[in-house]
Amino acid sequence: MDPTGLLMLSAARAVRMTALAQLDAAVAAYGRFDNPEDLEALHDFRVALRRLRSCTQAYQDALSDTVPKKSRKQLRRLARATNEARDAEVRIEWLRSQEHHLPARQRIGWLWLLERLEARKAKAYDEIRTRAIKDFLRLEPKLRKQLQRYTVAYDLDGQAHETPFAEVTGKQIKQHGKELERGLWRAAHREGGNASSADVQTLHNTRIQVKRLRYLLEPIQEEIKDGKQIIKQLKELQDLLGDLHDAHLHAQEIALAVEAAAAARARRLLDIALGSEIDPAHLRAEQRRNEHAGLVTLARLAKARAEALLTEIAAHYLDDGAQTLVRHVTRLGQSLLEKARNDK
Repeated sequence: MDPTGLLMLSAARAVRMTALAQLDAAVAAYGRFDNPEDLEALHDFRVALRRLRSCTQAYQDALSDTVPKKSRKQLRRLARATNEARDAEVRIEWLRSQEHHLPARQRIGWLWLLERLEARKAKAYDEIRTRAIKDFLRLEPKLRKQLQRYTVAYDLDGQAHETPFAEVTGKQIKQHGKELERGLWRAAHREGGNASSADVQTLHNTRIQVKRLRYLLEPIQEEIKDGKQIIKQLKELQDLLGDLHDAHLHAQEIALAVEAAAAARARRLLDIALGSEIDPAHLRAEQRRNEHAGLVTLARLAKARAEALLTEIAAHYLDDGAQTLVRHVTRLGQSLLEKARNDK
């Protein structure tokens, strides 16, 4: 199915066409897994699943007659099963970009953390290829069958009762716009000069709202005025908020790594000391080997990155910037509601 001209359709039909297109994208990405040179297959698979899950969540009322709650839960678990791999990829990408910031003597900590993350990524990918893919192959035909039909209520005079897709989507867009406005307002009026943990969570929740709003708009971007421009702004804000969230997670990862590296070093020294034959040279080399300095430098880099991102977000998207974006979103949602009323 080609999901175009959606705003002219009923919600029941348009939502299913959108969801089926996203399910097709996941199947297509899965079909590329056998190509070892296709490094984007798993990424595309995860993105398709996230979009499909967001669609079924946003429009669950329109799907409820054929897509039960059980199927939506299975899809949610499947999408979440890919998060570990994505998180490891993001941390590895950031870590590789920081290598040149560390002097040679500190790169032992950088390399230790890189190897730790690479092992986690490999394990996460193995779990996707085994358990997650099996779950997807079981869910896909069942979900496809559920999405290929829907019920319509008729009056005795033959009048069908179908809610327009424009009406349902307009309401969703306005609701997400209000939540986006609240989140940005809370972030703009935080107390003190630094973001507290509550502020970080507020901005993370705002990123999720931005992403869901973008997913709502993308299937209809050719049918709405200034659709591509609004989606571009949302994407820019989502990327900034996502980078901020990742920077905080990098810092948390490094904090845990400092403890793990210290414990591993203590075990190595103890094993050498308790060995049947102590090699003094080996012991001195292990005593000089210390990941701590490199990890501390990485922690400072992550903190600096988070502070820079907060400054950029505040400059472009809080206060006046937020009001402009929210106003465009709200106006768009209202225009879809008016279209639905006029078409009735």
